[in-house]
Amino acid sequence: MKLGALLSILLLLGSEGLLAGAETDTNESRKLRVLTFFEPSLHNPTENSPAGLGVDLALVEAEREVEVIHYRASRNVSELAIQVSEAIEQHRPSFIIGGLTSNSAFVIGDVAESNKIPMITPLATHPAITENRNYSFRVCFDDHYQADQLASLIGEDRSLSRGLILFNTTETFSVGFQRAFEASAQRWGIQELHSKGFSDEKELTDSVIKGLLESKPQFVVIPSYSVEVAAILSRFFRIGATDLEFFGPDSWGTGELIFRSFSDSTEASPKAFFLSHWAREYQSESNLRFLELLGRPEVQERLSRQSGGLSQAVALAFDSMNAVLAAVEIKESKGLNAKRALSQVSFEGATGQIKLETGSSTKEGVQVYQFSSQGPQFYKSLMRAQPQ
Repeated sequence: MKLGALLSILLLLGSEGLLAGAETDTNESRKLRVLTFFEPSLHNPTENSPAGLGVDLALVEAEREVEVIHYRASRNVSELAIQVSEAIEQHRPSFIIGGLTSNSAFVIGDVAESNKIPMITPLATHPAITENRNYSFRVCFDDHYQADQLASLIGEDRSLSRGLILFNTTETFSVGFQRAFEASAQRWGIQELHSKGFSDEKELTDSVIKGLLESKPQFVVIPSYSVEVAAILSRFFRIGATDLEFFGPDSWGTGELIFRSFSDSTEASPKAFFLSHWAREYQSESNLRFLELLGRPEVQERLSRQSGGLSQAVALAFDSMNAVLAAVEIKESKGLNAKRALSQVSFEGATGQIKLETGSSTKEGVQVYQFSSQGPQFYKSLMRAQPQ
């Protein structure tokens, strides 16, 4: 992609662009229009997700004019369905990028399917989001894969065989991950696994946690989002359960909020690990370019205003937009429709090897982070094949 391409980014509902004031082509037939729907920050519900930055970065060197319309997605699923439907009716996009959680991706995907518009979720990992669907894609691994990789980390890498998994019964992602992890546990030598569901983290009181510890677990898996994880971990630390090893999937985000719960709750250094889709250490041409773009002063200034800071969602959104651009090239060169073109996209992105296929997830490889006294640190890459 070449520098200086004509770029038009239309920003709605408080989103920010890198190239304000870019020229707009009035020829509607020539425009590539993309809608994005990203949930607001969990740290600050009035703040836009940093994922929009990833889309904007992918367009810095685009060879064609692109109109991107950013929406701050409602976290209420009923409101979100209306929001997406109205946006499609108003703007008639070629592609949709959105859904940072499984709950929202299901809603966006349903509306996209009914309108026959290809949708890419950067970060929603529930397998059913793409299963038996014609217009729903993802650039991330799914829960079957990351649950299997986390089980391998626990059973093979850490040599642990007894544990707990605590999951939120009201969260689609959490329930799906719990089932996938249970299915993979014995494969990797985990012989004893107890599951505890909850609808509100406040149900996990000190006395409940003490009762769970009677099974003498060596590890605890918590497939929840960072705010909830931090609250749960603080209770474990408060009762002195710091000799356990704690594990989480990609929903732990950057780990920064969880790390603060460590420092606020205990003077010990608990062993804790979590999975991520992206690491600075990943060696690919696209990731090196992504890191170069991140280093620009205007990008750093924008990130500094985000309470969540840099997240894997930014890198995945970067890959999502690049997937759209690749699909358009295939569409024009082969005369395919948008959906068929997207299903032929394959490239090495900032987060790994991207291969888009309807109805499945073929991405392989996860990045593992470990908490140290300095915060989350890169631990290792796991590049095992998809489970059969």
